[in-house]
Amino acid sequence: MSTLSITLPEETLQFVESEARRQNYGSPAEFIGSLLNDARQCSRADLLEAKLLAGLASGPGAVCDDDWAAQMKAKVLARTAHA
Repeated sequence: MSTLSITLPEETLQFVESEARRQNYGSPAEFIGSLLNDARQCSRADLLEAKLLAGLASGPGAVCDDDWAAQMKAKVLARTAHA
């Protein structure tokens, strides 16, 4: 694990220490690490949402019935036969 040192205004440092205690974190570093993990998960959720919205906006979807599955299987088999 790597180390990152940051400088915070005294008021912010007091807030971080207070929140770490209030939320039962072992240290202020654990609290900040948790905040960063939450931010990373939000970024992933935002990316997923953007991809889903792009898919919805891309036009009508295909019907995924037995005929469609057979066509996809045939395409894959044809590609692997030529590879």
